Amino acid sequence: MLDRDAIPAVEQAQEFVPARTHHGLVVPGIFNFEILQVYAATTLPGFFRLATSKGSALVAQQIAAAMLSDGSLAYLTYRKVTDAPDPADRLTEFFIHGYGPASDELAERFADCVRTWDHQSRESGYPPMTVQHPERATADR
Repeated sequence: MLDRDAIPAVEQAQEFVPARTHHGLVVPGIFNFEILQVYAATTLPGFFRLATSKGSALVAQQIAAAMLSDGSLAYLTYRKVTDAPDPADRLTEFFIHGYGPASDELAERFADCVRTWDHQSRESGYPPMTVQHPERATADR
């Protein structure tokens, strides 16, 4: 969850011209976008899900995987490269858009996360996770 103190940074970041990072990640066929988001949430400091109103000038999708750091914002977007009746023949390309004074560096960190997910985790499914009840976590200390 994004801290309310970060909201001014998100609003301020919108005043900057976006840095668009094309990192050449084209994913064939059907992939589970949720797995990428879980991976990013567990590996990127400052990760959150950015929800915007319909027709937002900032983000094309209404909900985007995003991160906030150093007064800058970066979010993940994609486009269909090839659409086809057979899902195995479809291609999707990822992009990172960054806003703010550290947009290039932040977008590159996000792109590194996506590349790592692609090379190490995309085919293996969800990363291992352990869920512990908060009362047991406190009792175990």
